[in-house]
Amino acid sequence: MDLNPCKALDVNIEEKRFRGYIENVRWQFAKTYANTWPHEYTVRDWRPDIGGEFTWAAQYIRDQGMPEPFFKKIHIYLSFDGWKYWTMGNPIDETTVINRAAVKIAGEKTNDCK
Repeated sequence: MDLNPCKALDVNIEEKRFRGYIENVRWQFAKTYANTWPHEYTVRDWRPDIGGEFTWAAQYIRDQGMPEPFFKKIHIYLSFDGWKYWTMGNPIDETTVINRAAVKIAGEKTNDCK
C-alpha cells in the first residue's frame, strides 16, 4: 500500500477533475436500450470547447476502471459517485462517446466521496 500523501492528493485532484467534467456535460438517455441496458451517454462533439477534457476523462475511466464482461466482450468500467462509466474500447483518439449507467446492485463498491 502506497501511503505517500502526495499520491493521495493526486488521486483527489483527479477525482475532482473527473467529477467536474461529468457535471459539465450533457447526458442523453439511450432510448434504444431503455428496456435492455438503460444508460446515458455524452458525445465529444457536444462540447468541442472542452474536447481535451473528454479525452482526459475517457483515459481516466480506462486507467482507474476495472475489466468486466459484457456478454462476450470485456469493457473497462469505472464506478464513481453511484454511476458506472465506460467507453467502447476504441483507441482514445477515436473514442467519441462516454457511457454511464446508474449502479443499483446492493453491495456494489463505488467511489461515493464528494
